[in-house]
Amino acid sequence: MENDVLTFYWSSIASSADGTNLVATTGANWVNPIYTRNLLAPGLTWLETSAPNQNWSGIACSADGSKLVAVSDSINNQPGAVWLSKDSGENWKSATAPFGKWACVASSADGKRLVAMRDYWGYTSADWGETWTRSTNLPATKYWISVASSADGTRLVAGSYSGGIYVSTDAGVNWTDTHAPVANWRSVASSADGSRLVAAAEEPYDTSGIYTWQSGPPPALEVTLWSGEAVISWPTSAIGFGLQQNTNIASMNWVDVTTIPAVFNQQNEVIVTNSDGACFYRLKHP
Repeated sequence: MENDVLTFYWSSIASSADGTNLVATTGANWVNPIYTRNLLAPGLTWLETSAPNQNWSGIACSADGSKLVAVSDSINNQPGAVWLSKDSGENWKSATAPFGKWACVASSADGKRLVAMRDYWGYTSADWGETWTRSTNLPATKYWISVASSADGTRLVAGSYSGGIYVSTDAGVNWTDTHAPVANWRSVASSADGSRLVAAAEEPYDTSGIYTWQSGPPPALEVTLWSGEAVISWPTSAIGFGLQQNTNIASMNWVDVTTIPAVFNQQNEVIVTNSDGACFYRLKHP
């Protein structure tokens, strides 16, 4: 492995999907640059970007490496912030996200959907960082320091240094506890489809180590007619899955179906009332 000559307190690094474009942040004080490197460019050197010097704590990039998002921690009474670049680090602008102790950030493959953790809160953006929304049901009692995203930005995972790994399947609108072992979760990562997760925990807990999680195949959802009513059913073996509905398949406005399923022949069954227009259904877990 090649060792670069630049000597800094490197705090985070991100890569394009093909591994040729790299971006890395430096931290530990308030005078730290952000560097990029193109492995196909002559010279194979790191180039300092025009990003302002801050105590950088996290970096993420789009699949092609052109859209960058960096977060900084507070230091010396100077608050941390979120900064964006859409031209591989040539130019940067401050995001509208609130100031604070930003710890980590993740990006969808196209760079459009972002998720970042600040102090005890999580924030998401669906418009390349132009506007940000706080995730209200992510526990504010946890100190979030790691986050990862699926390629489409809808499946997220966040790790807390004070114990806990939470996941979201709707781009950060709702979060669910995975009931991971109590540990200082230092880092999390996700596969492109969000079905495989890996998390690293450090001491002092005896649960320190590297943990993996993989979702099984999704259960089949069936629709049948009974006395003119639609019946939605799925296997009772699909423990933890809940039924959701949406009138617009292109939106993220999925809502839980509150009707308690009846059980018949090892199937959960919910009768839905006919209504004007189309209605779509899905199973959600967790």
